[in-house]
Amino acid sequence: MIKKIIASLLPERFVWFLSRSLYKIGYYKPFLWDISRSERIIEYGWVLKNISLEQGRVLDIGCCGTFFPLQLAGLGFEVWGLDKKKCTLRHPNFRFVQGNILEADLPPESFDIITLISTIEHIGLKEDGDHKCMEGLYDLLNKTGRVIVTAPFGKAATFKGYRVYDMERIRRIWKGRIEKIDFFMVNDEGKWIKTNEAKASGIEMESRGECESIFCGVFAK
Repeated sequence: MIKKIIASLLPERFVWFLSRSLYKIGYYKPFLWDISRSERIIEYGWVLKNISLEQGRVLDIGCCGTFFPLQLAGLGFEVWGLDKKKCTLRHPNFRFVQGNILEADLPPESFDIITLISTIEHIGLKEDGDHKCMEGLYDLLNKTGRVIVTAPFGKAATFKGYRVYDMERIRRIWKGRIEKIDFFMVNDEGKWIKTNEAKASGIEMESRGECESIFCGVFAK
């Protein structure tokens, strides 16, 4: 609550600068909201539940600041992590590639699963970089591969640091088929609950506010 009040009093440009600066020096806890209210408590479990394979090659995009790649590596997956920032995670089954997903040189048609957990909404905000990203991921998947994406969902908007998706944009960024999609929102008690598209699509988020609604989707060729 205190962080939210502070954020509301500061200029928006400074808030995002501060958040990025803290992230760069290794302070990974989000500045704009409390971790207990963070959508991560839904996203990680949902993604793990919807990986139907018991082994295979996984690419996790935006891997810094999370132990999720190590969870996958510990389960026996061959995990590649990609991030613009240096990653300090270590595991025999984990390989890190530093770079931008829009420019990274990765082996085509070689991944069984690609995950983007609260990542796609930050990519290329000014030039529809999410479209370019998803087009590139399509080519990185093998024939039976899946891309698993989570991101803010509601009334479409683009803010200083992220986008909010609606179904129209979700359909535009992927040329394959949407195999599965679920929606979650914060209820009046501040708890994350599963909801439907109609309720989630009516939520309007603020540029510096907490994330109130997300989609979790599985995309196939």
